[in-house]
Amino acid sequence: MKKVVALLSFFISLATLFASAQQVAFTGYDTLGNHRAIIEVNIKSDAVLTHIPWRRRDLPLEIINILIFDAQTGERITNLIRVNINREFGEIVFQPQTVPGKYYVYYMPFTKKGSYYPKVTYNPPEETASSNWIKKNNIKTSIDKFPRAKFVNLESKDKFNTFTPMEQIATAAEMEKLLQDNTDKTLLVFTTDRKFPIRMTSNIPAKWAQEGATNKFISNADKGEYFTFQLGIYPLKSDLKGIKIQFGDLNGSDGKSKIPGSALTCFNLQGTDWDGKPLKKTVNIEAGYVQPLWIGIDIPKEIKAQSYNGKLEISGKGSEVQSIDITINVSKNLLGTRGDNELWRHSRLRWLNSTIEENDNIVKPYTPVIVSGNTFNILGKTLKIDSLGFPESIRSLINYELTGIDYEGREILSSPVSLVITKSNEEKINWKNRRYDLVKHNQGVATWEAENISDKLLMKVNAKIEFDGYVEYKIKLTATEDLNIEDIYLLLPFKEDIAKYTMGMGCQKKPGCDLAGRCKCWNSTTYVG
Repeated sequence: MKKVVALLSFFISLATLFASAQQVAFTGYDTLGNHRAIIEVNIKSDAVLTHIPWRRRDLPLEIINILIFDAQTGERITNLIRVNINREFGEIVFQPQTVPGKYYVYYMPFTKKGSYYPKVTYNPPEETASSNWIKKNNIKTSIDKFPRAKFVNLESKDKFNTFTPMEQIATAAEMEKLLQDNTDKTLLVFTTDRKFPIRMTSNIPAKWAQEGATNKFISNADKGEYFTFQLGIYPLKSDLKGIKIQFGDLNGSDGKSKIPGSALTCFNLQGTDWDGKPLKKTVNIEAGYVQPLWIGIDIPKEIKAQSYNGKLEISGKGSEVQSIDITINVSKNLLGTRGDNELWRHSRLRWLNSTIEENDNIVKPYTPVIVSGNTFNILGKTLKIDSLGFPESIRSLINYELTGIDYEGREILSSPVSLVITKSNEEKINWKNRRYDLVKHNQGVATWEAENISDKLLMKVNAKIEFDGYVEYKIKLTATEDLNIEDIYLLLPFKEDIAKYTMGMGCQKKPGCDLAGRCKCWNSTTYVG
């Protein structure tokens, strides 16, 4: 059964720089931002220089404001000059008020509008330094003369907003060393534990640059766990096309037990599609960019607790084969949930390949599909089709609060759904039904066919409704004679108070679409929530 419910288908830290998961008081963070640097001033001076190694991934920095506050008084420092701002670091000259003292540098202040779906924008730079202070300290000519404020660390508002090591970019010097150490290679492979998922594709994280590319991956797992980890593929000289991964068996240290290579998969390259069919994908990687690849290992619950060792090989057109040694230390602990209840394990990735309920069986608390003539009843909804096989009425009995049944119900459509075709003279084609058949009906699904004709066109309609509210249409048009067609569009006439809850079909708030009328933005599905 389809997983999409629709009405119509058409993160150790770089210890010297970052403190992880700080619980700090961010007064006014809604405007000051979620991130700040802490610096200390111990030398009394009218102007001091601070160097903040923030390793930022965001762009462009020149349009983002920087605010400095005296931690003791809470007062904002207005005499400051941004002298060198780039992605690796920021250098700022400012006028300290409390010496010795601590200062907070908010380097990502923003403005937020809205509540449920807020729009957040970075605040632009402000010129607040007095001309007299700038001139007195001759700031714009030389900064080396100024005393240095001590950088302490970077803080985030909370754990959720803390930048992980995978979000801290490598410096140009680190990247140069990394490349010099690997001049004989066409691509680099980085392995990363599921605790440190890849966050950047256009930058190498500092963690990787400092550790270097590796041909080993070692981690711990539990019995019965669906274990995941990542590979980061980084082509150096040219694009890598048609990447392939070959998995070998993981052999136990006892020389007897093993995890077969068939228990390993790369979700980016293969799997099961939404229709339950085998899926294979071609992945090409542009030189200078990181391609994350998620790897899954299905660890049996009855397996012996020990180390399991094996290899995987990575290759691509025009590239040498890279071999990665894998060691998984399986503990005596049995995970009855496969790890699905702990999100950091990313065990749920295997759900992508699930074929559960691909059959027609119903799932509680849903009820069977009931057919009465041209009317189909499912839990909380009724679909009535017209003589051409299209929805004439969609009626919902579910109340607005989604907490129960409203037996009076409400109509979703303002008029029947139709496929409208106009000729070059703007004349609409009229249809006449030639055949309608109920093809299949069981507890979980009902399917029907309709054949409609016009003077020069034949329309074949194949449709179905499933117990969860999924409706699918496949329409085939055949010209019986030459015909000039001006336009073809699907008319989805949702009532105005219902239309605002629709999404899909490329229709929401896009030119050429009327949420309460016709839609000319074709995709595959639409959803009414």
